[in-house]
Amino acid sequence: MPVAEQQYGNALEGLTKTLRPYRWGDSLRLVHWRTSARYGDLRVRELETPTGGQDLVLALDTSPGWPPATFELAVVAIASLYRYAHQRDRPVQVWLPETGPLRSPRQVWEALATILPQVPADPLALPPLPVLWLGYAPVDGLPRGSRALIWPETFAGVKADLSSDIASDPDPNLKAWLGACPKLQQALQTLS
Repeated sequence: MPVAEQQYGNALEGLTKTLRPYRWGDSLRLVHWRTSARYGDLRVRELETPTGGQDLVLALDTSPGWPPATFELAVVAIASLYRYAHQRDRPVQVWLPETGPLRSPRQVWEALATILPQVPADPLALPPLPVLWLGYAPVDGLPRGSRALIWPETFAGVKADLSSDIASDPDPNLKAWLGACPKLQQALQTLS
């Protein structure tokens, strides 16, 4: 297969950066037909250029203090981002304070299914790569080029499911975690 065909074939995964007017020599496979019909001239998808093989590191802050339902959403977000990158053959790893970097899907799913916000995360222990940091509070000391995604205290309408037979337990945090875990496990099972 010619290099140009490999490039177009690999790039037709929905990674469109912008649409631009057709230029002589553009592949017809890159024409966005719906937009072309709307504007009356050919419009071609300009594609994102993958970062040259550098790993995407997804890091989760597991420090105590997360609201349980919010932490569950952060774990599901990490799992979703990992799955998205892995399905597109992008180099990706998940970093957790308890385990360090994880690459294989099985390791990632198992670690995320059992993770709790109990171990303080030290950004200085991260690999020297840009990371996407998911946490509940701002953090300093991330590697150069990193981004932090800070989760708010609550999301509208998101509450832990406390309707179980553990309602007699006096510890409200334990109730919230035990109520939230089945949802987390169910979400992670659908990813594998």
